[in-house]
Amino acid sequence: MNRDEFSRFVEATLDRTIQFAEQIVGRTLPRNIAFMWMGRRMEPIRHGVVEEITSKVFVDWTGTDGPFIYIVDKKTLGRETQSNTAP
Repeated sequence: MNRDEFSRFVEATLDRTIQFAEQIVGRTLPRNIAFMWMGRRMEPIRHGVVEEITSKVFVDWTGTDGPFIYIVDKKTLGRETQSNTAP
């Protein structure tokens, strides 16, 4: 997997993660991604998320689909679910 392929993989993985969250809340979610590295105190990255991940994670390796585990912030999704359930 070269860097461009990995970058496309990251982009597709982010979209699949949003789709996974959509299944939980039962509706379409916006594609406004905010990203933070776990274990760091930082402001969320809101632009260039794919490049941020690619530049930090990509190593020239082959035959692997990537080092990702889907993580969904249930606290945030809980607020989404509550705001969509009852008027």
